[in-house]
Amino acid sequence: MTQSHLIGKTLRKRYKIITLLGSGGFGNTYLAVDLDLPGVPKCVVKHLKPQDSNYAIMSIAKKLFEREAQSLYRLGNENNQIPKLFAHFEEQGEFYLVQEFIDGHDLTQEIIPNEPLTENKVFQILKDILEVLAFVHQNNVIHRDIKPQNLRRRQKDGKIVLIDFGAVREIGALEVNSQGQTTHTVAIGTPGYMPSEQLVFHPQFSSDIYALGIIGIQALTGLDPRKLPRDDSTGELRCALFHECANLSPGLVEILDTMVRYDYRQRYKDATVALEAFGQMQLFISFDDKQQLFHTELVKYGVGYHKAAEAARILASGKPDELLTTQEIQLVIEVCQEWSRQHKRLTSLLKDR
Repeated sequence: MTQSHLIGKTLRKRYKIITLLGSGGFGNTYLAVDLDLPGVPKCVVKHLKPQDSNYAIMSIAKKLFEREAQSLYRLGNENNQIPKLFAHFEEQGEFYLVQEFIDGHDLTQEIIPNEPLTENKVFQILKDILEVLAFVHQNNVIHRDIKPQNLRRRQKDGKIVLIDFGAVREIGALEVNSQGQTTHTVAIGTPGYMPSEQLVFHPQFSSDIYALGIIGIQALTGLDPRKLPRDDSTGELRCALFHECANLSPGLVEILDTMVRYDYRQRYKDATVALEAFGQMQLFISFDDKQQLFHTELVKYGVGYHKAAEAARILASGKPDELLTTQEIQLVIEVCQEWSRQHKRLTSLLKDR
């Protein structure tokens, strides 16, 4: 069946195909409804078809399909940030998965080209994804296609749901080579998010970490992941290459640089280790937030608005004293003295009440 032939069809006298959600070289994804349940709720149907109908290919495809379906079923039942698997079946040499429909939006609606996000926002997004990805890795599963399109923020609770695991798409990439051996036609993954070891069919847990680090840099810079510059001398991708990252907290810079190292052995081993690194970071705020916080506090305690603004900029920069000019040091001293006098006066007034 072609994708147009499936729309309007009912599979297994139960799952009616409504519309095409996505199409790729390994299969198609459809929105469907379950006719057997009250209210005919929405569901997602993934249609996978091996490119080669050779007997050896079909035999391996069936085993692979069964294995991956069992994995998805287990993950979805044990973690509500992974879609539940409702059914899996084969019809005429083609394979189908029926999964829970996640009402919400994917992260392409939050990570938008040329619209950098704040440090706090990116930190929270990455941490939220790592929490569910750690569960996946602990179950010995590599996602293989972490990207904004495969991360859906659920409408009812705002949680990020991890969809479209890459391994099941191996079914569509199977072929028999000239030596009669079964192999894959192309690597599973998406250019820009896929690290080198994945391109040569050796994905690691840290391959998912690399993709997530790329998402972090993409969100902070607003740049296309396929066009990110690399260090000319080392070939590495580093936050220091982007002026948008100039005021990032050192802790987040170190984490992101580690996540996107070229050598997978130099990244965090898996999502659990990466999540621990996030947990060890002290609660931080971005440069803009720090500047606003300092300014608000200084003005509240009687420092002039414009003077407080200049001092807040200096304090938020976090520069050591030796990098400040004499005028900057003098200004900060004056402002801090004013703040201290006002703070002591207010404290005294409160004690006298």
